[in-house]
Amino acid sequence: MEGSICRLPELIELKKKYKTYLYMDEAHSIGAMGGNGRGIVDYFHVDPNEIDILMGTFTKSFGSAGGYIAGRKVRNIRERKRIKII
Repeated sequence: MEGSICRLPELIELKKKYKTYLYMDEAHSIGAMGGNGRGIVDYFHVDPNEIDILMGTFTKSFGSAGGYIAGRKVRNIRERKRIKII
């Protein structure tokens, strides 16, 4: 498997400019990139709080099973208002 390194600082600037969310897949970088092995966020010395949703896996770098999705906000999509169609 291979992955691409994005230009994360530039993506964060765009995220702020256009008020969007940033979803980061760290499946191939967690445990392998950055000075502390914390992925692309660590590689670019970016505050993880700048990323809205971080996703990764424990199977590749940690030799385990499972994965994670991390973020600062919790939203239950089941609580969305239902739209009545006539």
